[in-house]
Amino acid sequence: MAQQSAREVLVDEVWCAFLASGRVIHGRARAGVSSGGITMPRVTLLRNVVHRGRSSSKELAESIGVTTADLPGLLGKLEAEGFVTRTRSTTDRRVVHVQATPKGERKLESLRRAAMRELAKEFAGWSDRDLRSLRDLLAKVGSSYCDPSCGPTPRVLTKRRTGSP
Repeated sequence: MAQQSAREVLVDEVWCAFLASGRVIHGRARAGVSSGGITMPRVTLLRNVVHRGRSSSKELAESIGVTTADLPGLLGKLEAEGFVTRTRSTTDRRVVHVQATPKGERKLESLRRAAMRELAKEFAGWSDRDLRSLRDLLAKVGSSYCDPSCGPTPRVLTKRRTGSP
């Protein structure tokens, strides 16, 4: 096995830190969301529907990394709860469009707040400066890709970094 350079060792350590912190952050967010009585896969789908606007089932399946065959079960539950609506395209009956309802948008916002309350516990001992530094460093890593269903867009991050509201 080839010897790793100091840089490769450091990158490996960063990777391990990302994985460990990701598990902690995801666990905190999950704890907040679970209080809302909805599973993480359905939250992920609802978040995508809300942020993407009216989308086809195919687009949604691609955005969350499932097949179109997996989607009806998740969508059915969200629809039964009144969080989304599904309508067939008038031009192509094979296409189903999905859109969030106002109730779904409210539910997602309440779940986001619950998740943020849990996440805040993880950062309780951190200063605002530390949090801004972490945000800015992570934005550098994700500057070429930002999933709009996951949070602020790069434009928002850029505006925040420059001090704009």
